[in-house]
Amino acid sequence: MSPEPLRRVLEATGYLSDGDPAPGVSLGEVARRRRRGRAFQPDASWRGPSALTVYFKYDAVIPSDDMIAIWRREIWNEGFSPLLWVISPERIDLYNGFGRPMESGDAAEHRLRWFQTIDSALNDLDSLA
Repeated sequence: MSPEPLRRVLEATGYLSDGDPAPGVSLGEVARRRRRGRAFQPDASWRGPSALTVYFKYDAVIPSDDMIAIWRREIWNEGFSPLLWVISPERIDLYNGFGRPMESGDAAEHRLRWFQTIDSALNDLDSLA
C-alpha cells in the first residue's frame, strides 16, 4: 500500500475512494511500469482518456530543487503531464509539467502552489484539483 501521507492526499482529492483507485489511477508498481524504465519513478499516476497524465511522487523528506528539476525535465519530455504532485509528510507541492525546463531555479519557477498536509489544506487542494 502507499505511504500514509500519499494515501491521505489521494483520498482527500478523490483519486482514491475507500482505498480503491478512481478510474485512470495506477498505484505503486503499476504506476512505475507505465514509465517504461525511466529514472523518474512515480508512486501513483492518473491517466485521462486523452492520455494526459498526472504524476504523484512521495518522498519522506522534501526533495531538493535539483531532484525536482530532474523529475520535471523527464515529465516535460513526455509532453503529456500537466502536473507533478510532490508529496512529503510536511507538504504537497504542485509543479507545472508543461513548463519548459530552465538551466537553474527550475523547481521554484515552476511550482504552481504548495499545501500543508493538514485537513484544511487538503480541502483547499481538493477544491483546486
